[in-house]
Amino acid sequence: MSEEMKQVQAEEALPMERAKAIITLVITTCVTIANMYGFAIDAEEWVNVALSILNAIALLYTWWKNQNLTVEAVRGQHVLDSLKAMRKAA
Repeated sequence: MSEEMKQVQAEEALPMERAKAIITLVITTCVTIANMYGFAIDAEEWVNVALSILNAIALLYTWWKNQNLTVEAVRGQHVLDSLKAMRKAA
């Protein structure tokens, strides 16, 4: 795999990692505040639930984004495939 491709993949992963970090921070902060008022809440369970939901949403979005659901999308995919084939041949 080329260095350029590795960098593109790393850049694509950044928003998901940022979202995970923000969710973890927000939930941990909320649980800490709740614990100060006498509520016994475990942050790890809530973080796991929230991250599972985030991963499910990301999975559905990725699946939806990569589907050719319309005639125009199928035609566009054929054009893209032919352009990639010409690029490989060159």
